[in-house]
Amino acid sequence: MRKAIFVTVMAMAATPLLAQADGVPRTRAAMEQAIAQRFTASDTNKDGAIDRAEAARALGMSPTAARAAPFEYSIGADGRPQLHVSQDGAAAGMLQMMFGQVDRNGDGMLQLAEAQAAARQRFDRADRNRDGTLSGAEIEAARTELAPMLSALGL
Repeated sequence: MRKAIFVTVMAMAATPLLAQADGVPRTRAAMEQAIAQRFTASDTNKDGAIDRAEAARALGMSPTAARAAPFEYSIGADGRPQLHVSQDGAAAGMLQMMFGQVDRNGDGMLQLAEAQAAARQRFDRADRNRDGTLSGAEIEAARTELAPMLSALGL
C-alpha cells in the first residue's frame, strides 16, 4: 500500500543532494531535484510523461497491472454471480487512485510539473514553520504525511 502512495511523489529517488543521512529531502529545492531525477528514470520511453505502465514498472509491479480490471466477475457453482478482486486488481486500483490525485489535467499521463506540485503540497504541509526546510522535529511530526515520499525513496 505504501508503494501505491508513490502517486504523489512518483518521481522521487535518493540522490547525493540530500544532505541528511536519512535521505529525506530537507529543502524544497532538494525535493524538486530528486523528483526530476526519478521522473526522468521512470519515463522509460522518454516522451516527457509517465503513463500507467511506466508507473507500474517504477513501482515494481507488472505492467499488466496498469491495464487490469480491478474486479473479475464469475458465476459460482450455485449459479449466483460473484465479484472478486482480480490478481492485479489492487494494483490497478492504486494506479487509478494515483492518477486521479496527481493527473490534474486529466490526460491519463503524469507530467513532471504535476508530480512536483503534488510532492510540493505534501512538503509544505510538513514544513510547519514555513521556512522551506524540514527540521528533524517537523519530519517526525509529519512522518505519516511524509510516508509517500519516504516510501518512494525506499526509506
